[in-house]
Amino acid sequence: MFTRNDWNRMVIRSRFQKIDEQLSEIPIIILTNVEGAGELAEAISLGASGYLVKSDTTMDLLSQKIKEVLASTSIASGVKTE
Repeated sequence: MFTRNDWNRMVIRSRFQKIDEQLSEIPIIILTNVEGAGELAEAISLGASGYLVKSDTTMDLLSQKIKEVLASTSIASGVKTE
């Protein structure tokens, strides 16, 4: 039987697989209402830099996560995070 979790994993996978190789260095943060260890693991295994659940995410948390991701990637070279 096709479950909601199966659907969510399929959507996450298809979105990541469409990313062009030239864009593979751009960090991606998943912001979703889907909460679960399986979805988190799937997103990270496909290359997501972060995963936040909308209902648990404040603007401060989102801002903090963006700064963390930028600080950990070379794409942020020359970008002010403060």
